[in-house]
Amino acid sequence: MPVPRTTGAAAPLSAPVRELVALLETLHTAGAGRDSRLLVLVKAAQSLTPPQLAEAAAALRTVGGHPAQANGLLREAGRRLATQELVRLSGRLRGEGRHDDADLVLESAAKHRGAAELHELLDALRTPAGQQGASARSAHSLRDVQVVRDAGGPRLTARPLWGQPLGPAAGQGPRSLPGGRALATEPGPVYPQPPGPTTAPQPEPAARGAAYAAPSRSDGTASPTTPPGPAPFTPYWFAVPAPRQLVAEDFTSRVVAELRPGVWYRAVGRYGLALVATTEDGRRGLLWDTGGLYIG
Repeated sequence: MPVPRTTGAAAPLSAPVRELVALLETLHTAGAGRDSRLLVLVKAAQSLTPPQLAEAAAALRTVGGHPAQANGLLREAGRRLATQELVRLSGRLRGEGRHDDADLVLESAAKHRGAAELHELLDALRTPAGQQGASARSAHSLRDVQVVRDAGGPRLTARPLWGQPLGPAAGQGPRSLPGGRALATEPGPVYPQPPGPTTAPQPEPAARGAAYAAPSRSDGTASPTTPPGPAPFTPYWFAVPAPRQLVAEDFTSRVVAELRPGVWYRAVGRYGLALVATTEDGRRGLLWDTGGLYIG
C-alpha cells in the first residue's frame, strides 16, 4: 500500500522531483526489486541539479516516506556528480541545516575517488574567496574538509611535508568541529629531512674504489664532502585554532595581518621555526606560533 502523502502549507514540489517521487512510489507499490529502484536513483542523480537533488531527498523522506531511497539518492549523487556540483549540493544541504545529508554525500564522494580527485575536491570545498567573513560558511568548510579526509582513508594523506610532525601544543586536547567531528592537527615546527632511501646505491665492483675515494687536495689530503641541502618545501593549506598574528619578514615585529579561525591560509615556506604564510588577499609574513594548526 502506498504511503499517504502529507498535506498542508508545504511548498509544491518541482516537476522533476514530483515525477521521481511518483515513479518510486509506483515501483514500491508494485513490489519492484531493488535493482529497478536503484536504476531510477542513478538516473536521477545524473539528471537532477543540486537544488533538485536536495529537494528530492527531502521529499522522499517526508512525502514519499522512503528514507532508505533518500539516502540511496544522496549516495549516488556523491558518487557521480562533478566536483563543483558536489560543492553546490553540500552547500545547499548545510544551508538548510541538513548536515547528516551533506556528510553522506561527501563520504560517498570520497569513497569513489582517487587521491588526485580527492585533493581537487578538498581544494574546492575550502571557503571560497570573499566568503571568509561568513562564520557559518567557514565552519561548514572545515567540516566538509574533515568529512572527506576521514572517508578518504589511506588513499588520502596530507600534502607531503618533509620531516616528522609533532603532536598538538602542550595542554591542548583534540580539536572538534560542529557535530563532534575531530579535526586533524598540524603541529609545531617541522624540521626538513632529505627525501629518498637512507642508503646510497652500491656501485659495480670494478668501480667501487673510485666511487668511495674522497676528493683530494693538491697536497694529497682528503677534502670534506659537501652535505646535501635541505629538502624543498611543499606548500599546503592550514587554519588556526585561535587568532594569531602574521608579522613582517624584516623582523620589525610589524603585524602584517591577524589570522582568524575558520579561514584557510597558505603555508609557502619556512624561516627557522616560523612558517611563511600568505592570506587570502595576498599579504605575506611569518607565523611564529605554529602549534595546533589544522591541516587541509
